Amino acid sequence: MNLDYDARPDLTISVSSLYDNGYNDNHSPGFGAILRAQPGTDYLRTDTLQRPLVWLSPIHSPTTNGDGSPFYDNSGTSVDYYNSTRWLGNVSGRYYPAEWVTVEGTFAYDNRQRVGTAYAVKGYRTRTLSSGTNAGNIQLGNNGDEAFNGNLTASFRHQLRSDLLGRMTMRGLFDQENTVDRGATGQVFTARDVYTASNASTNKTTTSSTTTVKNVGFLTGGTLEYKDRYVLDGTFRYDGSSLFGQGNRWAPFGRVAGVWRISQEPWYNVPHLSDLRFRASHGTAGSTPRFTAQYEVYTVNNGVLALGTLGNTKLKPETTTEDEIGTDFTLFDRLGTEFTFSHAITRDQLLQVNTPSSLGFSSQWQNAGTLDNKTFEIAANLPVINKRDLTWSMRGTWDRTRTFVTELFTPDFTTDGGTGQGTTTFFHITANKDASGLANGIPQNRFGNMWGRKFYRQCSDLPSSVQANCGPGKDYQVNGDRFVVWVGQGNDWRDGITKNLWVTRLSGDKSPWGSRVPLYWGMPIIDRPLAGEYNEGIGREQILGNVFPDFRWTYSNNVSYKRLTLYGLFDATWGQEIYNQGEGWGLLDFASTQFDTEHQTVETAKPTGYSWRAGPSESTGIGGFYDLLGPNNYAVEDGSFIKLREVTLSYRVGSIRKFGDWSVGLVGRNLKTWTKYSGLDPEVGSNGGSGTTSSLVNSTDAFGFPNVRTFTFFLTTRF
Repeated sequence: MNLDYDARPDLTISVSSLYDNGYNDNHSPGFGAILRAQPGTDYLRTDTLQRPLVWLSPIHSPTTNGDGSPFYDNSGTSVDYYNSTRWLGNVSGRYYPAEWVTVEGTFAYDNRQRVGTAYAVKGYRTRTLSSGTNAGNIQLGNNGDEAFNGNLTASFRHQLRSDLLGRMTMRGLFDQENTVDRGATGQVFTARDVYTASNASTNKTTTSSTTTVKNVGFLTGGTLEYKDRYVLDGTFRYDGSSLFGQGNRWAPFGRVAGVWRISQEPWYNVPHLSDLRFRASHGTAGSTPRFTAQYEVYTVNNGVLALGTLGNTKLKPETTTEDEIGTDFTLFDRLGTEFTFSHAITRDQLLQVNTPSSLGFSSQWQNAGTLDNKTFEIAANLPVINKRDLTWSMRGTWDRTRTFVTELFTPDFTTDGGTGQGTTTFFHITANKDASGLANGIPQNRFGNMWGRKFYRQCSDLPSSVQANCGPGKDYQVNGDRFVVWVGQGNDWRDGITKNLWVTRLSGDKSPWGSRVPLYWGMPIIDRPLAGEYNEGIGREQILGNVFPDFRWTYSNNVSYKRLTLYGLFDATWGQEIYNQGEGWGLLDFASTQFDTEHQTVETAKPTGYSWRAGPSESTGIGGFYDLLGPNNYAVEDGSFIKLREVTLSYRVGSIRKFGDWSVGLVGRNLKTWTKYSGLDPEVGSNGGSGTTSSLVNSTDAFGFPNVRTFTFFLTTRF
């Protein structure tokens, strides 16, 4: 419900409210399990008693990892849902005590409650005996979230001189959020079909937590506009937060900006260049730590206390100082152009760093680094046709961003790429600028560098002492997949089947990489130190690429003919890398297209071991691409793409029987993607793990559901 009320000519009041009641079924079919299945799998197959299958083997080979039926939990064997309610209310007022003064106030309230229930029935089946699951279990949760905020603002306007306008704003604001979480779990039901916590007989646990976060701030700002061509704007803000450490509860932030509309100068006369202005700004902004960062975190399991994260009561906000300059102008009275450069430095960066083992805690949140960020942006607008019944305009944008760690007040460390397996050393956090050696020409301190192991792709990748023995007719050759392989003197990489060479092995005592690394005929070779060098036999971790793009661009068109309007938007992200962990699982399960030999010849066909599995010294295979789910330059791919992001077609009907102003239309989104990435969608990322936990940074494709193509029909009217 929304209500706007003019209480007096100088006072308006607005009230809005919303109530929502929802139900959510948390079951999902297991998208990863579906993708990992072998062709022809019948997921809905039942046993002789008409029960859904628990285990769909042999669809997963040679392991049983992830072999459960993705639909078993949806067959009545378990329940997992929550009921939720939410109430939002907002009241605001605006008062005009004088022509040059406005006073505004707002208060908002948000209350969300959620009750969750999850249980497995008594008789729940598993591949191996599990009393805590087979005899049933239950998990209950009650979550409450109450938030409220308010602000009071006074704005002043005054014509200081005939050519000088001044504006000033003063504001105070606050917000508070309270959360309460309570839960209970238990296993082994005493009675069948009684789904209460009291019916569980073993492993009973109860949990509870409460949090309160308070923020308050004061802001003042002013603007001066002189002769309609000189604009100066400034703000100062002083914020306090309970999320800041006890010794740093308050922090100042500010901004100053200016604009010079040079084309308004009386002396300005540049042909074909109009609406020219220059702009510049300098400002600071801050980010708050997470709630748990300033407190010690412990876990208690069956009465045993374990240390987790060490608290830090001295945390300060992460502060970003940004300088921006730019210019806008119009060429030939048609082409509107914008250029912007910004340089942002983030100091006191919040990082979860490893702590000495003597402390007993594994990590601590610290203000431990400085990030340097530079961005270039270009935008252009072109009205192609502008007639009474027909208009056509185009807009394009381009931007490029680079971010580097310039200071690190803790030893270099690694974080994961968002998954519990394979990506534990995905990111190396360092301020080292060196781009030589294992950095592969990329400064090591560039934020978002992806580290992993590298298969030799060309002869020049090999150690200098081996390169002379690489090429056609030599011991090492580049095969049809563009990987360097060992074939032995007098052989060709195509001779594997005709000469029965796939079983040939070069013993470790003859291998350039030492006794721990024998070479297998035709197999790709990991970059390692040579025999006698430091870390002999261990694959080198090195930079494989970066999760952030080299640049991005967009291009849109808007065409209107009488009452019909057509809009289309392309956008592109170019030069970023993606770790296709789904392909790694496919190699493990023999489900990858690498095993498809339908279109191979006797010369190019390869045995199963070519792709599975990593060889010595890391694993038990003979050197295949499956690298224990770790990133390597086979599974890390170019994620560049162009998307037809949106097409909208609308028609303005107008008034119907003198009622309303009606429009009807159709919107299509994510209509087409052009990419060389082998996964389902290059717009992927994992939001798990213990590092950034951000899917925007963790460029790992771990069976995330792809963006779907959608079509939306709309009908609107105005009164």
